Amino acid sequence: MKEDTDIIHSHFFKCQSDFFEISKSINEMYQNKNLLWFNRFDINVSPVSRNFFEQFPKINQLIDDFECNTYAIFKFDPNTCYGWHVDNAERAYALNMLIEGYGSSYTFVGDKIKDRTNEDFSNVREVPYEANKFVLLDVNSYHTIYNLDKPRYLLTISFPASNLDFNKICEYLIKNNI
Repeated sequence: MKEDTDIIHSHFFKCQSDFFEISKSINEMYQNKNLLWFNRFDINVSPVSRNFFEQFPKINQLIDDFECNTYAIFKFDPNTCYGWHVDNAERAYALNMLIEGYGSSYTFVGDKIKDRTNEDFSNVREVPYEANKFVLLDVNSYHTIYNLDKPRYLLTISFPASNLDFNKICEYLIKNNI
């Protein structure tokens, strides 16, 4: 059983509301096979139209309120690992929903141990993705992704790199029942 501390962590926030319809719609999009995919940082990326979110008022409002400007489906190939890294400076946080890959993909966050020359990390925790639920991830903190025997599909909504405060976004997500 997961502890309550799995909901809020210094590098992620686990949202509590179920967004089955978003998950279902995104799943139908990539199953359709008509998506345009391009490679970005060795990840297959397919943009999602801003108009897609108009049918989901809470998420639509969040995108407006925080001026989110990138929405995409990420497809991670099976049997891959994206080593410990921080994302590029274009985005500060990502609101992610794992669409496919439960039980065969894992994301971890951690703190790099100072004064070490190799890749040693402390405070390592698994990001608790759950079906139909979003997780806010601080992508400017170290994280790593392991994809095992199946492809992994992830919906991501990017928050622009600015003076946004992680805790304020978490408060917004709680207040608006996201």
